[in-house]
Amino acid sequence: LNGGGGSGLFDNFVISMNLEDVSTIQVDIGEGGYYSSATQTGMEGKPTIITIPGEVPAIIEGGQPGQLEFPYGGSGWSGGGSDGGDGGFDGSDGGWRVEEDEEGGVGNGKPLPLIASGQLQLSPGKGGISGNVTTYGGGGGGVLVNGKGPEGGHVGVGQGYGGGGHLTHKANNGLAILWIM
Repeated sequence: LNGGGGSGLFDNFVISMNLEDVSTIQVDIGEGGYYSSATQTGMEGKPTIITIPGEVPAIIEGGQPGQLEFPYGGSGWSGGGSDGGDGGFDGSDGGWRVEEDEEGGVGNGKPLPLIASGQLQLSPGKGGISGNVTTYGGGGGGVLVNGKGPEGGHVGVGQGYGGGGHLTHKANNGLAILWIM
């Protein structure tokens, strides 16, 4: 598993409803992907699921794992780097090594939305650093909220919520922001 994992995807949507009719809103935060030593494969990030009674559940997918073969880096909002390449940033593709023709994962390029009427600021997290010129790609950068994200991660893991994983370092979990007015 040489390629870094892609970061989780995001979505932004508005649901109009009468809050008196809603007794619960269930939010299941997607767990970051990881490398399984038992199966010797990368496991993709789990989706974040928001369930509101009477509405179709919103399912926001996690990032794809890195690979041992083409395309090497996992795809996501920001792509994971191929072995020796850093993870993507702000929706860009992951880095890759030209001499080996190993491509990083594809980033979808979607711009971060303005949310909560600007009361919360979303910004891109840095892509993970490959840490080695010839092996192991960095994870794709995730999303920071007011400049902050999960703490204590490995430098190879993409910074921010949903940041892609690096080798045996698990990707960051997702995030849901609900703004009720």
